[in-house]
Amino acid sequence: MCRKFSAPLKNLIKQLLKTDCRKRIGCRGGGAREIKSHAWFNNINQKAILQRRITSPFLPTIKDRDDMNNFDNYEETAISESPENNRQRFALALKLNFELHISLMVQLTPLRLRDHLTPHRPSIKARLLSTLSPSNK
Repeated sequence: MCRKFSAPLKNLIKQLLKTDCRKRIGCRGGGAREIKSHAWFNNINQKAILQRRITSPFLPTIKDRDDMNNFDNYEETAISESPENNRQRFALALKLNFELHISLMVQLTPLRLRDHLTPHRPSIKARLLSTLSPSNK
């Protein structure tokens, strides 16, 4: 992280970037209130900001509404896949996953039913056969 960042700001950024959402600030049940109560916001008058009594420390110079001078220039890069292709691939993966799930359910259901339908005690026929001597069979 940048050395010019204060310790509270570094802490806030680290808490905002936690990959586990259960540990991320603002997602632990306190919402925006939890973020606004962080130490980095202690010297910021949030009420004055909401009432627009504080001016921004940086005011960009804008010639007109289409002025892009305040944005960095980046070399354009071709995108290998369009969002539409990604949506189609996702839909196909979802469909295949669903079909696999249904296929497994269809294959496993008879096994589950058989386990539930099989009596846990021997049938009358099995008991009769077991009582007969081998010579009577």
